[in-house]
Amino acid sequence: MYPLPPVPEPPVPFSLPYTGERMAWANNVIGWPKNEAARRLNINDSSLRQMCRNRRFIPDVLGLWLEGLAAIHIAMPVPFGWRSWGKHQRDEDDADSAAA
Repeated sequence: MYPLPPVPEPPVPFSLPYTGERMAWANNVIGWPKNEAARRLNINDSSLRQMCRNRRFIPDVLGLWLEGLAAIHIAMPVPFGWRSWGKHQRDEDDADSAAA
C-alpha cells in the first residue's frame, strides 16, 4: 500500500448547524479554491466568504453534502505514482509511433 497524504485536522467537530470553520476545512480537503466552490454552489464569492465567517446561515443539507465530499476525498486520495505511470505510458506510445 502507498503512503496516504496528510489530511488537515478539522478545526471543530462535525455538528449541525454547520459552521463556517468546518465549511472552510471541507473546501480545503476537497481542494476547491473559494471561487470554484462558489461557482459549484451557484452562489457569489461574497456569500461563500460570509458563510465561511459564520456571517451567513449554511443550510444543513449543504453541510452534509460538503462533509460527504470531504470524506470521499480523504478515503480516495489521488493514486500514488499516477504521474510516473502516465509518463512511462506516453514514452512507450511515442516510441511506438517513432517505430511505425
